[in-house]
Amino acid sequence: MVWQANHRYKQVLQQTVKNLCEGCHVKLETPNYGPEIGTALVTAIAKRTKDNRKKIKKFLEELKLPFEILQEIQARLRQEMERGLVKDTHKNAILKMFPTYICQKPEKEEGEYIVLEFGDQDINIMYVNLGEEHCLKRTYKLPDTIKKGKGEQLFDHIAECLLDFQETENLSGKKVVSFIFSFPCEQTDLKMAKLTQWTKGIEASDCVGQNVVDLLQQAINKKEDLSLDVIALANDTTGTMMSCCSHDPSCEIGMIAGEGTNACYMENRDNIETVKGNEGQMCVNMEWGAFGDNGSLDDIFTPYDSEVDRLSINPGKQRYEKMIGGMYLGEIVRQALISINKEVPFNQDKQSNILQNENLLSLEDLCDIETDELSMAQLNSVLLQRGLCCTSDGALLVKEVCRAVSQRAAQLCAAGIAAVVEKIHENCQDERKISVGVTGSLYTEHPHFARNLTKTLKNLIPGKEVNFKTSDGHGIGAALIASVAEKTRKTL
Repeated sequence: MVWQANHRYKQVLQQTVKNLCEGCHVKLETPNYGPEIGTALVTAIAKRTKDNRKKIKKFLEELKLPFEILQEIQARLRQEMERGLVKDTHKNAILKMFPTYICQKPEKEEGEYIVLEFGDQDINIMYVNLGEEHCLKRTYKLPDTIKKGKGEQLFDHIAECLLDFQETENLSGKKVVSFIFSFPCEQTDLKMAKLTQWTKGIEASDCVGQNVVDLLQQAINKKEDLSLDVIALANDTTGTMMSCCSHDPSCEIGMIAGEGTNACYMENRDNIETVKGNEGQMCVNMEWGAFGDNGSLDDIFTPYDSEVDRLSINPGKQRYEKMIGGMYLGEIVRQALISINKEVPFNQDKQSNILQNENLLSLEDLCDIETDELSMAQLNSVLLQRGLCCTSDGALLVKEVCRAVSQRAAQLCAAGIAAVVEKIHENCQDERKISVGVTGSLYTEHPHFARNLTKTLKNLIPGKEVNFKTSDGHGIGAALIASVAEKTRKTL
């Protein structure tokens, strides 16, 4: 070989490489073994890669839902809906199918309303003028001390935010409030809703079993400069549906796919045995996040889901939501990566315990990681920002796990919508077009969720026309609910 026989050749080649790669340390060396050893090493690496892929595939298989399983989940959820609607089984039903006392879709509504939204970590307050389609909005943070303090302190804080909003936006004078309260409630009137349980990290004491409309009104009445009348309670799901209804009369379902998830739909009153009267329709708040709390999802609950559930503030509850909601998906991914890393180490920083960080990946991170247009360099940059130092194969593995988790969430969500569409078609005994009003960051910002949801739904209910409409905002919907409520109250 020229390399071995000609010393001058070695020197010239070494110097030429240095000149071409200025600033880089490059050293050319003669191997201590022959090419047959190199071939053996390549073969060994290929075998190790193949074995690793088998191990990874085993982990990913746990997150896949065959079509037959999705059909079974659809059937189970449909059965639970019936149990929640029937008077004899409602008390012990997992899906409570709460009547909302919203019995009309909006028409041409006018009026000025304050909309207060309390559903997770923030308090959103809006001024809505329906006639002029004018809206103002401010967001107020909810301190951790109040989230886990006394209920009276929580509602006093909300009233203080309302006062600040009214003064800041020059909205003095008597105003009607529509209250979006996105926690499970047993509602017996538009102004009567007893909290059944807190979710989403809120643990304020002395509230469960209380009428949250009264709690808010009492806090408002303490403020001499605050003149507000709480006329209607809604949740983000019903607000989403009503907002979509104002533009699309075929909208009969509302869905939230964001940090959490829920759905509502228009049900025939004669099917809602927990309320009096059988004329017309009423919107039912499904509170479908609780689906599976009776063990009906145990067969698809993975070890990753079990760990997420165990570490949550409400173990054993909201199990369907914990498989779909954006606030849980990053943690499911982390639990899967912990398991995979034990078998196939992919994090190059051996000294790092970054996988032990419970806040490793947010929904925003998942959206970034799963973007198709992301180059390998950009993907590695995103992961490095979260403390994950991966090889190219490791970075692709993280992306693969993220996609498996988000795809499963979309498929589970589709199974739920399929059950609701099936129920509506049974009620009307026709195949009419149905629109779903939807809002939430998982649906609107994730690069694949909406497409995976639509594709799965078409397969589950072939031949049925279902369109998804992104809602203008559940705040407008809540104002519409208040407007309809005011018109109804004036006619009584």
